[in-house]
Amino acid sequence: MMENLLQRYWRTWAIEFLLMMALWFVFVGQVEPAEALVGVAAVALAATGDMVIRRGLFTRYILKGQWVFELLRLPGYVVAGTAIIYKVLCRRLLLGRQPGSRLQSLPFHSRGPTAESAARSALALAIVNISPNTIAIGIDKQDESMLVHQIESAGAPPAIRRFSGQ
Repeated sequence: MMENLLQRYWRTWAIEFLLMMALWFVFVGQVEPAEALVGVAAVALAATGDMVIRRGLFTRYILKGQWVFELLRLPGYVVAGTAIIYKVLCRRLLLGRQPGSRLQSLPFHSRGPTAESAARSALALAIVNISPNTIAIGIDKQDESMLVHQIESAGAPPAIRRFSGQ
């Protein structure tokens, strides 16, 4: 089985290795023996890791088309979160007031261990983390909740309600 995998994917691995090696040297900007050895080892590890992850069946995602429209809301999330951060900064600098930061567990129903659920959870985490005011720490599937920290409490992020599989 291992020989079959090697025969099947060695070209893809070699192409990835060469492309990433070229990018490494462009990034480093010079070719010295020590850096070349580190580069070869890092790129070989990266190419191997990429092949293992892409060829393995670790996680499958099934995206729904309607979720793509949520990406159109990202600029609004960023602007609103940035406004909150600037408001907190001004209050702190001018008035000396501490921000009303909050760590809270919000309901988030991921609907079990399916590919659609994995995609829903990953998108919800990514979109919630876009706003500068909010950091999603993780999803607890047993409690069906998402742990969220906000620098200034602004209520539950709308993406949590939209992606929660209620």
